[in-house]
Amino acid sequence: MSHQFIANDAEFDDGIKVSQTNHFPWSGDIHYEIENPNDASFKFGIRIPSWSASYELKVNGGAKTLPVKDGFIYLDVDGKSLTLDLKLDMSTKIMRANNRVSHDFGKVAVQRGPVVYAAEQADNEAPLWLYQVSPDAKTDYHFDEKLLDGVGVVKVAAKREKLDSDEANLYTEAKSEETENVDLTMIPYYAWANRENGQMSVWLNR
Repeated sequence: MSHQFIANDAEFDDGIKVSQTNHFPWSGDIHYEIENPNDASFKFGIRIPSWSASYELKVNGGAKTLPVKDGFIYLDVDGKSLTLDLKLDMSTKIMRANNRVSHDFGKVAVQRGPVVYAAEQADNEAPLWLYQVSPDAKTDYHFDEKLLDGVGVVKVAAKREKLDSDEANLYTEAKSEETENVDLTMIPYYAWANRENGQMSVWLNR
């Protein structure tokens, strides 16, 4: 059973070998090579993560559709070898918390595949609480091999409210505030705090 997508090789006492190669979590293309020299019959399970809304599977180069049962698909293996190519849905999603969570109400976060993203002051003009992201905001993803030893970067279409002047009153009448359209640059949450001191935010104003 394969439930983690980390490139590796596994060999079992009955001679079965499973090799997995990928560029996960930046790519959702997972390749398996199964060697079964003794023609054993067994089921091979692969986890389909909840963040992947859909998947594509090829068995020995041919497309195959299997039902997801309790988060897994299962294939019958009985030949000497088998190749599997799994393609997971790596689309960028704008997420929200359950609205019973009061501190996250009215906030959204950005996720691509299994990776949660964060905005850092190193990439965006502070303060970060001025940014607003719509649930249907346009996103753009690219892999930057030179940034933080290689990470996927997401650009999110956002609005930024104009910062009040230093002379402004502490309290003023609420109205439709002046905003500008900007691109909010986001990096994987695990990679923050590796460049310069500054603000960081995962939850963004809606």
